[in-house]
Amino acid sequence: MSSEADEQREHGPRHAKADVPSDELEGWLREFHRLLVKIAAKHAEIVSWSVSVGTDFSLEVNFASRKARAEQGPDYPDPGP
Repeated sequence: MSSEADEQREHGPRHAKADVPSDELEGWLREFHRLLVKIAAKHAEIVSWSVSVGTDFSLEVNFASRKARAEQGPDYPDPGP
């Protein structure tokens, strides 16, 4: 008999197996994107963001600021307002 850890390594976490209708997932992603836009609109220093989705459906959002972009050098010019 395989352990739960072995099963998760092979097939992903239990909740990842649940079917989510694509239209529901699309709606959730659309609302999440709107939230990110609202956050960026309230914080003028944000110039971009990236989102990583883990295999356990965890989310990690990274925001880039004008200052961080400027410190990266000429390969990442400030896009301006």
